[in-house]
Amino acid sequence: MKRIIIFSLLFLPFFLSGQKIIKNDSKVLFVSTKYNNIWFVRPLGGSYGTEDGTSYANAFDGFIDIEWSSIGAKDLLLVYGNHTEALDIQADNFYIKFNINSYIDATGIDEGLTIANRTGVMIERAKVINATVSNIEISGTSSDIIVSNVTCTGSGNQNFQMLDNSSATFYNIVGNNAIDDGFSMHDNTTATIHGGTFTGNDLGMGTIESAKLTAYNCYLTNNASNDIGTDFADSDSSAYVIAIGCKIIQTGSSQLYAENQAYLELWYCDITAGTNHIADIGGSNSSDYAHFGANYCIFNDMAASKDAVVARADSYITLRNCVIYGSGTKTGIGVGCVSGSVTVANNTIFSNLDKGLYALSGSTVTSNNSCYYDNTTDKQGTITANNDVTGNPNLSNPANNQFWITAGSSCINTGLDLGSTYQLGLNQTTIFPKPINKLNQNDYGVGWDIGIYIYIE
Repeated sequence: MKRIIIFSLLFLPFFLSGQKIIKNDSKVLFVSTKYNNIWFVRPLGGSYGTEDGTSYANAFDGFIDIEWSSIGAKDLLLVYGNHTEALDIQADNFYIKFNINSYIDATGIDEGLTIANRTGVMIERAKVINATVSNIEISGTSSDIIVSNVTCTGSGNQNFQMLDNSSATFYNIVGNNAIDDGFSMHDNTTATIHGGTFTGNDLGMGTIESAKLTAYNCYLTNNASNDIGTDFADSDSSAYVIAIGCKIIQTGSSQLYAENQAYLELWYCDITAGTNHIADIGGSNSSDYAHFGANYCIFNDMAASKDAVVARADSYITLRNCVIYGSGTKTGIGVGCVSGSVTVANNTIFSNLDKGLYALSGSTVTSNNSCYYDNTTDKQGTITANNDVTGNPNLSNPANNQFWITAGSSCINTGLDLGSTYQLGLNQTTIFPKPINKLNQNDYGVGWDIGIYIYIE
């Protein structure tokens, strides 16, 4: 994961330095002094002078007319107008920018924009709609791909699709209203998203097989079946999704899920429940077990008789410094642990729930330095408890999604020191899904605080 982030920071300036604006044929065009050549393409069927792509007046006549052999390293391709043909990228180490209001309408086409076995391509400000299969597909051995400020909507399958051994980094993307997935990864792909919105899909974003996704500051809602999912890892325990700083508003029966030995890990996420469990981890068979971790996360507004997290089969669940808060009159369950599962809750607040921590026969459940307050039942079943507290956490204003602890809280300085990996809690000024504001637990008070936010006197 660190390698991907470092690469993104080093690679991006290659494209973005030295920009300036010029005019051509009374139109404002983006160019950059660093590019060796600037190329132009307009919709198929026009009459564009020499059509050699060297200017707006002499633009390539549609994507099919692009002379890919002429596009060299550090060149820029400017896309103008609305296109009804597929764009198949056939060059390396260059930059594509779509003009404002230009797009690809891929109605009747399998893939609107494809990148296969390419390297060093950056696409900015594209819009692709209505492809039969995938609006944007990245496949093969493609690497060092950057997709920035791109919108995909209305795909008959996936809006963004990654296949084979490809890798890419995405900035500020939108993947809405796909029949299947907003963002989908298969095989051995790797991706990082820095800002994304995924709404109105069947699945918001997910991985299968051995795909690996790290997503920062994303917003997910109104996805029919699931907001985030990872499964079908083919027993190799390598598929994962790591979501950081995300805002998830579940609607209807949508949920988060992990199966088949996959990993789902949340950091600094704010999740409001729909009518189902928030996170459903592991299938009904022991071979379907999965791993789930939630660190400094809010689980809010559980539906009646539904869980913030349900741990099935032999799944392993770890909560660190979370807040799990019910709705109405003590509704929902914090964590429900089915036979064979293992759950460890550290420094977590369980409040306003029907049941806080619920262990069924055969599960192994431990609660360390957690707070149980104003629940119908704090704990049910066989649970090992160490240094839990039952006093009022004095949450600021849960009705308005404000879950920081205030003066007099039983959660101040009563948490367990989980080590340097988990010491950075949140400042109450954090706004999801914008960049998070973190504080060091060791810099405030005489001990760690329980819950997602660190108390500041």
